[in-house]
Amino acid sequence: MSSINRHARTQLVAGLELLLAIERHRSISKAAVSLGITQSAASRQLQALETMAGAPLFLRTTRSIKPSDAGQALLHSGNELLHNADLLLEGLRTSTGNPDVLKIASSPLFCQQHIVPRLKAFRQAYPSIEIKLTLSYDPIDLARDDIDLLVYIGHLPDRRLVASRIALQRRILCAAPSFLASRGPLHTPEDVSRLPCLIHTQLTSNGLWFHRVGKTLKELHVAGPLASNSTEALLKAAVQGWGLTLMPRWAVHAELQAGTLMRVLPQYDFDIEQQAREICFLWQPQMSRSLKLRNFIDFFSDIFGKPAYWDR
Repeated sequence: MSSINRHARTQLVAGLELLLAIERHRSISKAAVSLGITQSAASRQLQALETMAGAPLFLRTTRSIKPSDAGQALLHSGNELLHNADLLLEGLRTSTGNPDVLKIASSPLFCQQHIVPRLKAFRQAYPSIEIKLTLSYDPIDLARDDIDLLVYIGHLPDRRLVASRIALQRRILCAAPSFLASRGPLHTPEDVSRLPCLIHTQLTSNGLWFHRVGKTLKELHVAGPLASNSTEALLKAAVQGWGLTLMPRWAVHAELQAGTLMRVLPQYDFDIEQQAREICFLWQPQMSRSLKLRNFIDFFSDIFGKPAYWDR
């Protein structure tokens, strides 16, 4: 193979990675950040790929970017090519017996409910990837703590990190059927203030919850028999019938399905904070080309879905 062909093949692979990233993020600048390259480098790669293709690959306006017909065709074949390359690399690692360790950090409850039960299936799909899992509510510094991927719930902390959004964390008002049966029906958010509530001490300021009316937040003053800094403790107390609680939908998904908790006043939008938190994957830009990281994110993004299954 000539050096010219080798160079063209290298350009093609890099260009396909960029093409898929632009389609995923609908932005050249965001695609560049996700791949750990500058926007000017991304623009040069895209121009080189369009030269090879002999046609524009994206239709651009001031507000949007979407694949052209040629871009759609290349996305399909390029995705298949890169997938086959991934399978080849996985096969090489498996044949040599060298595991590829992916270091993940997450808050304990979300991970235990939505990631750990599916890790066996992930390992069956990618047997050469081993998982090192750190569960902690303490702040994680990816570089300092030597973490490849953070499953993060909060307000995005550092724009230098790359984020892939899983969902917006939505909270719902819920209680055990036994509690609701003993208290009678609730009709308005103001009824909540008159009933015992279970309060998260780190998130609830001065005994205030909120409900939204259009774009306006209205305050609800709440109090009750249990206040705790533990979501797990409040969840167990709610199931036992101690009172009303505001829980992330992902945290009570199983209880709602089992009927041990019921949603209360579903026509209203409640929250503990004035701004909802994001649930997302976070990683450093230099990890964007990591095959093990991409496999994990793609696998769990497919499982979670859009919208996430706990929000449906």
